[in-house]
Amino acid sequence: AVAVSAGEFHSCALLENGKVKCWGANHSGQLGQSDLIDRGDVAGGMGDKLYAIDLGGSGSSRPIAISAGDSHSCALLENGQVKCWGNNSLGQLGQGEQENRGDEYGEMGDKLLPIDLGGSGSARAIAVSAGSYSSSCALLEDGQVKCWGASVGDEPGEMGDNLPVISASSEACDDGNLVSFDGCDGSCAVEPGYHCSGSPSRCFVCGNHIVEPDEECDDGNLVSGDGCDFGCRLPDVVCGDDVKGAGEVCDGTDLDGQSCLSTGHSGGTLACDPGCASFDFGGCEVCGNDVQEAGELCDGTDLGGESCLNLGYSGGTIACDPSCAGFIYSCTTTPVCGNDLKEGTEVCDGTDLNGQSCLSNGYSGGTLGCDPGCASFNFDGCEFCGNDVHEAGEVCDGTDLNGQSCLGLGYTGGTLGCEAGCASFDVSGCTTVAVCGNNLREPTEACDGTDLDGYTCVTFLMGSIGGTLACHPQCIQFDVSGCTYPICGDSIIEGAEACDGPALNGMSCTSFLYAGGALSCNFNCGFDTSSCTGSLTCNNGVAEPHEPCDGGDLKGLTCLNFGYSGGTLACDPACLGLDTTGCI
Repeated sequence: AVAVSAGEFHSCALLENGKVKCWGANHSGQLGQSDLIDRGDVAGGMGDKLYAIDLGGSGSSRPIAISAGDSHSCALLENGQVKCWGNNSLGQLGQGEQENRGDEYGEMGDKLLPIDLGGSGSARAIAVSAGSYSSSCALLEDGQVKCWGASVGDEPGEMGDNLPVISASSEACDDGNLVSFDGCDGSCAVEPGYHCSGSPSRCFVCGNHIVEPDEECDDGNLVSGDGCDFGCRLPDVVCGDDVKGAGEVCDGTDLDGQSCLSTGHSGGTLACDPGCASFDFGGCEVCGNDVQEAGELCDGTDLGGESCLNLGYSGGTIACDPSCAGFIYSCTTTPVCGNDLKEGTEVCDGTDLNGQSCLSNGYSGGTLGCDPGCASFNFDGCEFCGNDVHEAGEVCDGTDLNGQSCLGLGYTGGTLGCEAGCASFDVSGCTTVAVCGNNLREPTEACDGTDLDGYTCVTFLMGSIGGTLACHPQCIQFDVSGCTYPICGDSIIEGAEACDGPALNGMSCTSFLYAGGALSCNFNCGFDTSSCTGSLTCNNGVAEPHEPCDGGDLKGLTCLNFGYSGGTLACDPACLGLDTTGCI
């Protein structure tokens, strides 16, 4: 560091590289970090974690001197400009208003404007001092001294050439009179306990419980955050910040201690109007006005639509309790069986089982029902595990296995049992070793004797037309030696054969849209249409699959496809081939 300045609650240092760093209290943004967080009061907050203050610009705008005041800081720049930040309750930042700087994002750097010291903004300072509380001063290069703060520089038009030059006389103040006990005594000295600034001087005492002309408030202390700050200024009033300020009736959740009850209502939730100018009584209740409101079950004659019938009674009347919190019933209780509501002498009613179940009636489970007459329960859906009777909801019960066995469950044998809860089978007595030769295909077997798992030659072998499928003696695979396949050339159409020798399955050239000719069967037992003649679809302008062309439909071919350089390709009138006589 090349310079250091210790203020009332914070300190600042000017580093060799022209950077400025401040630490300590930050209740007004005097550390220039765009927040209100103190620095240097916890471990790890200093060193590289203590960031340099952004004063904007470059080159000639680098700081060459600093000064820390009570709750604000100032820097003298190389170009003679002065910038101040922090508390501005009395104009000590010289911006013509009272907004603090450095306590919120977007207020530092180039957004922090240099102070107008006169000369149409060209006056240059050679020294700066941030006062102990509410003022700041600068020594100009022409030897003049200008000071601001203490309610000078807190309104538009007070800075620049309108900021008076401080006299170099021995007067500490001059309020324009020779009267003592007004802050500036008859010898122009500041009286104890006062602060004086400006010319003529204005003097006041903050913290004496007396709101004086230059004060907005005075709560007898110099503490901020209690509604009157240490400069005897009221905090900024912002509707919507949940803090009731001057001129506000309430603000968000800050209802100034009021409630629905304290404002003459019987209950409910009081709210604040969005404009902070009045309360919102929409959530408050007035019991006794015959209008059911939020929080009330009923109000006088307004029963909210309730009636004895709606509440499950067969008749009668209902009234509202004087507290609006409940009903007074004079309902009749004649049971109505079938309304799903147990009434009077009913044991149950439909789905209303009076809290009973199969379990509460000694059964092991199941679904309890109500008798249609509402006089008794229906236990048909209940289960009683352990009575050797398979009932609804049970998988089995004792010796009653519901017709199941180990074999039926895929085992090779053994004895099936029932678990104690009747919810599952006990398969511990079932065997899982496959026995080849018992005509029962078991899990590890492909087949077993006559049990071929439903397969035949046709379904097991692709292309087979029949025969007898059998099982290998070791049950590990099928025996397909007895299966038969189609034989092309035996003049018998079998399996997937379209034809076989002279057997054409009733087909002819006309079946394939030819006019005549001889249809034959090829060596793969498929039809051969090469000897068919005269397409029945020729000259329809569409080349069918069996036609090389048809009229103008040449299937995309041209003379070029046949080695010619050009010309016109045509179709034979009988659609039997392409005519290249027009090609060149």
